[in-house]
Amino acid sequence: MKVSTLNGVKIYDLSSGKSLPEYMEEAKKRKIKLKHLDEYRNRIDLIQDLDFKISCQRLKVSNDQNYIVAAGVYPARLKIYETRELSMKVERGCDSEILKMEVLSDDYSKLALLCADRNIEFHAQYGRHFKIRIPKFGRDICYNPNTADLMAVGASNEIYRLNLGMGRFQSPMESDSPEINCINYSERLELACTGGIDGRVQFWNT
Repeated sequence: MKVSTLNGVKIYDLSSGKSLPEYMEEAKKRKIKLKHLDEYRNRIDLIQDLDFKISCQRLKVSNDQNYIVAAGVYPARLKIYETRELSMKVERGCDSEILKMEVLSDDYSKLALLCADRNIEFHAQYGRHFKIRIPKFGRDICYNPNTADLMAVGASNEIYRLNLGMGRFQSPMESDSPEINCINYSERLELACTGGIDGRVQFWNT
């Protein structure tokens, strides 16, 4: 990668490296395999079409590390990229801006999207599968794979729990904070953690 400095600002030229045929020619001259060429192993590959008209706001990598799920605006779009091919696999339009997203499966085949219009959208490989509305505007979601609960928090003190196995809401958990900004789940500790608008952090044993 070529790095230059102009007026104290570093400029990284990501496209200045050799092309694949040039790497292959060099490996042939040196009589070594391509994978043993240090310069080839340390190269930077760019994913094609990883751009949005205004901005990309959310990125998630699938559990198998083979897919990158990106959400951006404007208009609201969801794009899925395959890391092995370095190219876009799927592009979908959404009704509303995506605030948060969770990858529910090892690959990109099951996704949950928290949207700005109070809806949670569930996507499968073929597209949008189902949409459900939550009582208050959401700010964050997380997934508990042990109980198959998708937990959502937002402009209230309640933690909404949508059980994906039964397909219905469980009774919500109530926080001491008036509103909840964020939630996360630890599989190792089997605890959910919330951060309230008043600076209060709470741990929940579901």
